[in-house]
Amino acid sequence: MRTLLYIISFFIGLSATAQKVQFKASINKNIVGLNESFTLSYSLNTSGGKFKPPVLSDNFKIYSGPNQSTSMSLVNGRISSSITYQYMLVPINTGKYIIEPATIEVDGKTYTSNAVEIKVVQTKSQPKATNSSSQRSNDNVSNQRQAHPSQDIKNNLFLKLDVSKKKAFRGEAIVATYKLYNRLDLTNIEGQKLPDFVGFYTNDVPIDQSNNASREVVDNVIYQVYTLKKTTLFPQRTGDLEIRPLELFATIREREPTPINTFFGPRYRYKNKRIELKSNAVTITVDPLPNAPSSYTGSVGAFNLQSSVDNKSVNVNNAINLKYVITGNGNIDLVELPEIDFPVDFEVYDPKVNVSSQNVKGNVSGKKTIEYLIIPRVVGDFTIPSTELTYFNPTTKQYETASAPAYTVQVMDDGSGAPTKATVQSKRDIQQIGTDIRFIKTSENEFLEGCAAFFGSVWFFLWLILPVLLGSGLWIAFRRYEDMQSDKVGMKKRRAGKVASKQLKAASQALSDNNTAAFYQELSKGLNTYLSSKLALGTADLAKDQIASKLAEAKVSEELIQQVLHILEQCEMARYAPSAVSDEQSLYSNAEKLIENLEKELK
Repeated sequence: MRTLLYIISFFIGLSATAQKVQFKASINKNIVGLNESFTLSYSLNTSGGKFKPPVLSDNFKIYSGPNQSTSMSLVNGRISSSITYQYMLVPINTGKYIIEPATIEVDGKTYTSNAVEIKVVQTKSQPKATNSSSQRSNDNVSNQRQAHPSQDIKNNLFLKLDVSKKKAFRGEAIVATYKLYNRLDLTNIEGQKLPDFVGFYTNDVPIDQSNNASREVVDNVIYQVYTLKKTTLFPQRTGDLEIRPLELFATIREREPTPINTFFGPRYRYKNKRIELKSNAVTITVDPLPNAPSSYTGSVGAFNLQSSVDNKSVNVNNAINLKYVITGNGNIDLVELPEIDFPVDFEVYDPKVNVSSQNVKGNVSGKKTIEYLIIPRVVGDFTIPSTELTYFNPTTKQYETASAPAYTVQVMDDGSGAPTKATVQSKRDIQQIGTDIRFIKTSENEFLEGCAAFFGSVWFFLWLILPVLLGSGLWIAFRRYEDMQSDKVGMKKRRAGKVASKQLKAASQALSDNNTAAFYQELSKGLNTYLSSKLALGTADLAKDQIASKLAEAKVSEELIQQVLHILEQCEMARYAPSAVSDEQSLYSNAEKLIENLEKELK
């Protein structure tokens, strides 16, 4: 037996030296009421001794502790142990207290834990406690009072909208948080009406549902608080914009006032009660940006700009890749570079744009990559001009500029006799002169006598008119093509169906990969992009009431309008209440059929 203990101690010692020693202090509540108990724990991830706690009796009553517990585990042939010391404490007075660190020894070395902070508040009605048994009794009474406060539901269960600021510049980030405050026996919540952020570009903050509960004090009352929705808003208009309320239904378990007499004494029955909740609304004052420089393209935040070119010396007709990378904090999706004045002898394709962003606690940051594919068609030395990204920094309240350098590209002949820069320029000059003064012809003209039968005939006049008719037709077609290209709204309307189809394919792929969050995001994005293009609505105007009004103006049937609103509502609902939407395949099929039907009615 003694030999076995030696072996276990030996392996524990090896484990202690193989891992980093961690000695941590923690409490189960960061806010407590006066005379309310809480637990203080000190945890060591290995074996140790000579535990020395701080002085606790000055500010707290010690009802039990230190209670020591030891655990040991064997995983993959590796033995590990841990020790926990726990205290049950009750505060004596209100205020903020710092519980000083404790110390412990491991292999002759002393380790110190962290300090913890706790806030003690005076609640409206506090029971008096004299010993541990009376404390537990009062806790039970308090719990019953919180579980059955039928006389005052409004003050024990409510929604609240908090905003990070009530005044901002256009494009500056604002964080809106919808919280549920509860002191009742809450059993369920159901989404009824999500807020429409009219006039804002939105970016939702991910919520960790496994660590969503916290405690807050409101008017000396401690509430259990849950974050239901947290969104970063970027105002797209100036003036007063309203952040609208969140509405939902909550179900609580309520005790009936009259008890039932049983063999064991009076017992109470419980019933479920459905309550409609509505948060407050908040008005945001949005100020216009100060006078902007000519290079400003609408970006608000703090950004960096980097660029690179893969080859500065290429043969003619070979490709060059030019890349711009924008990083920083702000609405990275809306950041745009000014138009780049490429050399006229470069064939430049539409850029490939990739955006990746993250929203951490309301702070939106990310990276935007813009890649140009360039093919030089002429031999010579060319310069790609420098590029500047001008943005408004709301922290400094000034316009700032990030720049990318210019690049000189040497284009060489590949042996195919490609034109040079000088030759092409000379031809351009001759063409320009030719529009004004023509060259003198030195050769003799030879006149041929025409056929008398053809001159003046029907065929003669047809051949005479034909070039005019062809020229007029080509001119009309060219003007129509130019009008179509300049009509960006019309182009977006015509391409809306193809863009939506591509987005739905991405949603289908996410559904195949069992990525529910990505499915709803792609489905919502596809439908919103389609409606924005078809109805000529800006991103900030994609509110459900605005969409319904525009569809009605376009004489879309009421049935299709309701289908649009239903699918948008389902996608929004899935973001904070995933259990409310279950049949993703059916939702995808309905969205596909909906776009087909809208294409028929929105000509």
